[in-house]
Amino acid sequence: QGVNTKLTVIDVNNRLDAQNQIQKLKASGNKPDLIFGPAHSDEIHDVAVYAQENHIPVVLPFAQSDSLLNEIPYMFQALRVDTITTPEIARCMVDQCDGKNVILLASISRSKSDIYRLHKVQEMCRKKGIEPRLFTFNTRSPEKFLEVLSPDKENVLIMTCTDEAKAGSILAAVANILDQKKDTKLQMICTSEWLAYQSVDVDVYHKLNTLVISSFALDYSDVNTLRVLSNYRKNYFAEPVAFTPYFHKSRSQSGYSTYALWGYDLATLFVGARVQYGPNFFRRINDYKVNLTQSNFKFKHVTAWGGAVNIGFKSINFTPQGTIVVKDL
Repeated sequence: QGVNTKLTVIDVNNRLDAQNQIQKLKASGNKPDLIFGPAHSDEIHDVAVYAQENHIPVVLPFAQSDSLLNEIPYMFQALRVDTITTPEIARCMVDQCDGKNVILLASISRSKSDIYRLHKVQEMCRKKGIEPRLFTFNTRSPEKFLEVLSPDKENVLIMTCTDEAKAGSILAAVANILDQKKDTKLQMICTSEWLAYQSVDVDVYHKLNTLVISSFALDYSDVNTLRVLSNYRKNYFAEPVAFTPYFHKSRSQSGYSTYALWGYDLATLFVGARVQYGPNFFRRINDYKVNLTQSNFKFKHVTAWGGAVNIGFKSINFTPQGTIVVKDL
């Protein structure tokens, strides 16, 4: 972006390290415009207090600290906080359902998180005046499932189960049923946990016109994204991957850089906003529009006086034509 930056990198291993480094920073007299990190939750407190005293925005790329987010307005939590973002995910799902036959898919045994997500989707449907049908899969259910499909409207199936084995068996059953009703208009909607599933055939996602709601998505048809990827390969001789790769669990020994694009997007947004809007840029962070690679940042304050958490999402549509369409939500 043509910005001259003085960068100080501080390595902390624990809270005592963080305290000592903050004291050194105070003694140096250098007041940063912006702090990224720390990476771990137990190191946040002292950094947050220092930032509060000096009115310095802090971007937390990984760690979560719900209590500090409630108290300190200068904190930005970049990764999702489930208690805040699950209702937003439910809203994104239900926004796709106007005028359609909505079916909520669930397994017989449900985890607490699955129950919470199901309740939030139902609550959002009530707000929009949508009356969904709840369908619980079991060994005798495929024939009954045919009865809840509409022959006239598009059917939207919202999956509330996140367990890979259970969700995979439901997916396979729905795909088999669809073979019997080839003229049925249908779309499956699910969340980003599915992007890590490796036991499900990708063709099934396309067959069910699957729409994934995710915090991260790489669009390989986007010119800006391709430019960033090309530059990264030339400079570092490595391959950056999405924070949540499609159907692939990135490992440290894989030769892929999991966090490169995450860091690129965070710096592009916050450094660019600082240059455009000046010292109080953090008050206008959602006004700053810039091309990112895999993220869609939208920050929402958790309280009137507290920090903000990212509630920006993308949709990834695995179409029946075999294409992948990525959009900001």
